[in-house]
Amino acid sequence: MTRRNLFAAVVAVGVLAMVGCGPVKFTEVKQFDLGTDKAAQAFSVPAVGAAQAVKVEVTSDNTVDVYVLLGVSAEAASDMQEKDLKAKATASKTGTKSETLSVQVPAGQAVTVWVGRSGVTQKASGTVKMTN
Repeated sequence: MTRRNLFAAVVAVGVLAMVGCGPVKFTEVKQFDLGTDKAAQAFSVPAVGAAQAVKVEVTSDNTVDVYVLLGVSAEAASDMQEKDLKAKATASKTGTKSETLSVQVPAGQAVTVWVGRSGVTQKASGTVKMTN
């Protein structure tokens, strides 16, 4: 290998190391248990430095409403009213027991999933799985 090729290889490896190869893969699985004392729960995954597609899978024993929000913390989402959730949601589904939602997330945006009792549902429990 000539010095020129060696130098080019070292530079290429250095550039790839600095830039990276895309967002870090993650799988977050959260349990929720909703009742008369807790009507909703919110779960977040932190922001990453690159744009990404995030898939949210929700399964529940009773119907729930699901809203996927970008750039909103779990604490802030927990305090939001339904009209605000609808206005800020990137994706949503109401009255579901099983749903998969996909969203495109810009670089630097956190993803929050809000799950709440739907309609007359008194209790609901299940899981939220977030993957990219």
